[in-house]
Amino acid sequence: MFPKDAITFTQELVDIDNVTVLVATPSNPVTVLGVRMQQSGVQSETILECDNVMLAHNFGLRDYSLDLISFLCEGTLRFDKTGVSDTAFVSTTYVPRNIASSTEESFTQGYIQGFTYGDIIISVLAMLIFSIVIYDFLYRWVRGNKIKQD
Repeated sequence: MFPKDAITFTQELVDIDNVTVLVATPSNPVTVLGVRMQQSGVQSETILECDNVMLAHNFGLRDYSLDLISFLCEGTLRFDKTGVSDTAFVSTTYVPRNIASSTEESFTQGYIQGFTYGDIIISVLAMLIFSIVIYDFLYRWVRGNKIKQD
């Protein structure tokens, strides 16, 4: 789902807290690909921001499910948590480059989740042969039983 060079940052925030994920610059930007947050109570809000630009905001007692955002950050990427007496678990995934203008491939050609296209073709052909053998076996068995009854 994410490029092979993607980095995932996770942290638990307690009470009023903030954590700096990284500091990017215009010459070394990062692309934020996804974010997820969970909170244990309704006393606070959790925010992911890049230089005061809000990327994600979790209000109260609910899970902020995985959000795929693809945001180019050229500043300080950080999580802020307001309120006391609860905790928040935060996670963000990013790549250390501008994915839109990068010349690097975000995935290796010829691979799908670790399988080559050849592996997939061989698997499909093996399933086809296996299905034909099973069908032939069942056909002969039903036909043989029918002949014995006549």
